[in-house]
Amino acid sequence: MNNSLENIPFVVCDVETIGLNPVFNSIIEIALIRLENFKVVDKFSSLINPQSFIPPFITELTGIRNEDVYNAPKFSDVALNIRDFLKDAVFVAHNASFDHKFLIHSFLRENLIPPSNPVLCTKLLSRRVVPGLSSYSLRNLTSFFKIKNIQAHRAYGDALATSHILIKLIEEVRNNFFINDLDSLLSLQFQPIKSLVDIKIKETIASEISKLPQNPGVYIFKNKKEEIVYIGKAKNLRNRVLSYFRSDDTRVKKIIRSAHYLEFIETGSELSAFLFESELIKKHKPVHNKALKIIRRYSFIALNLEHPFPKLEVTSRITNNGNLFFGPFQHRETAEQTLDIISKSTLLRECDDKTFHQNRPCYLLDIKRCLGPCINNSVKDEYDQEIEFVKSFLTGDNLSILNRLIEKMKEYSTRQKYEEAAQIRDSIRMIVNNIGRLKVLKEPINSLNAIIIIINNKCPVELLGLKNGILIFIKKYEEGENFLSQLIDDYFSEYNVDFDLNINIEKIKIIANFLVNQKANYKIIYTTGLNSEQLLQKLKTGLMEV
Repeated sequence: MNNSLENIPFVVCDVETIGLNPVFNSIIEIALIRLENFKVVDKFSSLINPQSFIPPFITELTGIRNEDVYNAPKFSDVALNIRDFLKDAVFVAHNASFDHKFLIHSFLRENLIPPSNPVLCTKLLSRRVVPGLSSYSLRNLTSFFKIKNIQAHRAYGDALATSHILIKLIEEVRNNFFINDLDSLLSLQFQPIKSLVDIKIKETIASEISKLPQNPGVYIFKNKKEEIVYIGKAKNLRNRVLSYFRSDDTRVKKIIRSAHYLEFIETGSELSAFLFESELIKKHKPVHNKALKIIRRYSFIALNLEHPFPKLEVTSRITNNGNLFFGPFQHRETAEQTLDIISKSTLLRECDDKTFHQNRPCYLLDIKRCLGPCINNSVKDEYDQEIEFVKSFLTGDNLSILNRLIEKMKEYSTRQKYEEAAQIRDSIRMIVNNIGRLKVLKEPINSLNAIIIIINNKCPVELLGLKNGILIFIKKYEEGENFLSQLIDDYFSEYNVDFDLNINIEKIKIIANFLVNQKANYKIIYTTGLNSEQLLQKLKTGLMEV
């Protein structure tokens, strides 16, 4: 169903009852009015036999007498008609909680499944759309909007009046709140009233706001000279841009004062919006943007391959200095624990470069925890084997290091070094407890060869191609083998990207943040060693699994 309001059917309901308790009291009259494109297209109205006595004060209020409902249908007689009338519509009522609860309990008393339509309350909505009234009763609102209700306290008269109020409120919502979709309308009725302020939007911006989709993308504010003053990204473009005009934040107000034009670019996912935003900010350097919004720093284990005897270290910075960056790790503590495990199970050096070049052995050599490359260059081949072992572990091969740790724990126990054995046991537990929970890539992120499938609502929406750690394309997913064939051709062709090292590092950081996010939904197809046909099959399998 199209989410735009003119495409949404509404059914306005009003019920008259013999009391105020929906569990114990029954409906004596119901009226339903169906609106499509804000016009009445159908109606249903009926007295209901409550199978109990109507109190005198109810008769005085509504005019409905016991003899009026004596031959009327019971609720069970009209229940299915009511549910069919509601079908795909939004349930609307004034003080909707009252009418909706009576309807639900009436179905339950007949052992029938009640309708599950979205609910909109005109009383709640009017408090937010037309603030400042002394009362939000149906009578007061009909007076405010100059609507005649010639049958007050009868179901059809009140339902018809509520229909006219709904149309007036939606008109106000569209003109003053720039809302034209059902989700935002339903949300508006529950927003804190204090958070709602009058929105004053320049005409040059308002015309574009009406076009904003509720999808991810990038928005761009420009001044009168059409110079870019601010660039932002959003998961929901409409909601995000409108939030600027309701904000009391000083920085946001400065942006709005200087903004005269609005442009937007819709993307397939929040990740591609973030990537596009970072590139545009680096390129245009808008006055109201910081160099780039602060990206949360996740940790990596860096390996500097430019040194003949590389050392591992934990870092939150991705640089272009010959390092390979393994991870990402969501918490620095986890990265440090992982590095500690590597130290205890390998013979790599732990000293800094300054100490290394002093060519003096340290205690780690004495306790056989280091090969001692600082004093013995002949261990190069053995050291390289240790590096390959570490690479294997840092790209997901947990079994190899577990076997090595288990052997070391047995050795310590045999030698009655129980404290050292207990430390190794704790390391083994750490690995076992985190298997399946650590989102660690099978390749260093800055030399990653992969296609990442971005998933939303259990469907693929975008595919990102990376070669040697460079983002070479972002493609919106399309069904069909032609799309996949073209994508693979593009991936294996000599890619020609306007490559900027600093921008690519920022993109890698953004992708790393996305991959480590527990809420992120994606699938990675690693491409190293694959030819075109093999990659096509991998992609087909991966997409079918999605």
